[in-house]
Amino acid sequence: MPILGINDEKCIKCMQCVLDCPALLFDEDKTGKIIFSDPNKLCILCGHCISVCPEDAILREKMEDVETFPNVENPEKLVSYKSLFQLFRAKRSIRQYKKDKVPQEMLQKVFDAMRYAPSGANRRAWKYFVISDSKKIKALSDAIIQEFTRNPTFQMMLGEKFKKKQERNIDPIFYNAPHIIILYTFEESQVDTGIAMTYGMLAAQTLGLGTCWIGFAKIAFDLSRKIKNLAGVKGRVSGVMTIGYPNVRYHRCPPRGQVKIKGFKKEVKQII
Repeated sequence: MPILGINDEKCIKCMQCVLDCPALLFDEDKTGKIIFSDPNKLCILCGHCISVCPEDAILREKMEDVETFPNVENPEKLVSYKSLFQLFRAKRSIRQYKKDKVPQEMLQKVFDAMRYAPSGANRRAWKYFVISDSKKIKALSDAIIQEFTRNPTFQMMLGEKFKKKQERNIDPIFYNAPHIIILYTFEESQVDTGIAMTYGMLAAQTLGLGTCWIGFAKIAFDLSRKIKNLAGVKGRVSGVMTIGYPNVRYHRCPPRGQVKIKGFKKEVKQII
């Protein structure tokens, strides 16, 4: 999927590719011609040169999903701050799910959103694993609970809490969700994981789906190779989330404390 060069007939020498390439692979030669040179294979395939070129003059191979749409040049016109801010405020971690399975086509839309999440040096090291079998989800939950309860430190903190939830027929790990999504990687990319999962969670909300980041599962995967084998994943598990149709509705946004900000000359009032 390489960048091949520049279509000289289309190029208007606007210099945008020269200015925007993070690896500095574009330049102007002595004749004023814009050239692309990458002898050391430094291109990270971020696609900024393709996006920034007003004439679509960047030659590339196997990059079929390049497209444009109204206001792609002005993303601030796609969604208002108020609408986006309200989406953020309405987002809840869902711990009550309906039993209905989510159609694969709808789950694919969530993955499509995560596909466009940024990552350091465009590594895109994520791999995803979906578990939809309720028996396997329960077995994985039981194994995680067992891992915590045999550990004296976790048993003291979580034992009674897990017990009370189980008495109410609540899975204390995956909350009876119909699906869990596991993000794993063979590189260290915890920040990238958080960004990708957040993209997916917000996209899911626009589709009427609920999600919840499952920190207990992430810890358990770090502690136990047995649990990783049970799940069927390899590499380093970076994040786990539940996803499904919410069986709860929230009627107002809960309060959140103001963030502490240094560097402002004076206090700024909250904008809603």
